[in-house]
Amino acid sequence: MESENGVKTGNVGIDDDAGASGGKYIRFGQQAYQELFVSTTGNDSKDGKSQANAVKTINKAVQLANGHTRIRIMSGRYLQTVQIQKSNLIIEPFGNGDVDIVG
Repeated sequence: MESENGVKTGNVGIDDDAGASGGKYIRFGQQAYQELFVSTTGNDSKDGKSQANAVKTINKAVQLANGHTRIRIMSGRYLQTVQIQKSNLIIEPFGNGDVDIVG
């Protein structure tokens, strides 16, 4: 997004998001974020690209993430040390309930 006379230009999209108020959110920027899901009942051999295929560990989601990824952590307690050495990641709780990361 380049600024011209104080006006920002770029792509805008409206995406579905069950966790957002109203079920939608507005995405600004040139590249949409990939979504990966983490669940205490997930499996690290899955791809994490949907709630049904959630991975079990946050570290696995970080490993699978590309440069523009939103990692959505479902409620539960995660007993792990999280190491992040990538940029342009959004890591956030998803759905109802608390997310506890202990490590």
